[in-house]
Amino acid sequence: MSEFTQARWRTVVVAIPSWPLEKALFALVIWLAQDWKYVQIVTACVAAPFVVAAW
Repeated sequence: MSEFTQARWRTVVVAIPSWPLEKALFALVIWLAQDWKYVQIVTACVAAPFVVAAW
């Protein structure tokens, strides 16, 4: 993630423990959805803007 940010924001991005926060948020989404079909839909909706931005 730090390679895609501007130089002045890299220290902030590296200082935030994003991996544990993302895992906890994903666990919360799974706990709230409680059905794999909805988990797949939510995951695809969250990932879609990043896939589009990669192009």
